[in-house]
Amino acid sequence: MAVSVVRERVDAARGACDRRSAMRDVRGSRPVVNDVVDVELLCAQIRDFIGQNFLFGDDGSSLDDAAPLIEQGILDATGVVEMVLFLEETYGITIPESELQPEHFETVGAIVEYVAGKLAE
Repeated sequence: MAVSVVRERVDAARGACDRRSAMRDVRGSRPVVNDVVDVELLCAQIRDFIGQNFLFGDDGSSLDDAAPLIEQGILDATGVVEMVLFLEETYGITIPESELQPEHFETVGAIVEYVAGKLAE
């Protein structure tokens, strides 16, 4: 799917979705303290989001960091839109259209690495 189509879906969904309540239990702790990113906490939060939203209630703990999310059908185009909204709203980051690249969403590890980099900016 073209990056512009995904970005259009993200923009359209921003007004309709509020992911903050979906992560209320997991978000008790922030993954950045004194400018240091807690990668383990970030990974746990992203896994939990994937589990709750794409694995039908699974906590995501059994998901391998290197599992190909798109290839295995865990994330599709709509799932990427949901993931972008979750990441932007939960972590206060902006994912510009130029960074909507498949390699940023291929695996849990790739998502964590991308978000940690954005948080460290």
